[in-house]
Amino acid sequence: MSFHDLHLLGSSTVLQLIVSPRAYVYKGELGWDFRLICVKVLGKKDLAVALSPSKSVQKRRQVFLEDDDDDEIGHRNSRPRLSN
Repeated sequence: MSFHDLHLLGSSTVLQLIVSPRAYVYKGELGWDFRLICVKVLGKKDLAVALSPSKSVQKRRQVFLEDDDDDEIGHRNSRPRLSN
């Protein structure tokens, strides 16, 4: 199996990747890249654990601030209240 075929294993695959940094000079400037040394397939995660963390997060509801929270001087309170 080629490195380019790893995506065929699915998103629940657990991989061990060993990379090595490499510094080089191009047009007088220092640059970096990383070389892939070794790829080892360790196994697969349980599907319940393999879900993307961003997909399991509940989306926030929109919260609107009340504009009538001015104090006696006419300034806004330092801590805005959240409406229900």
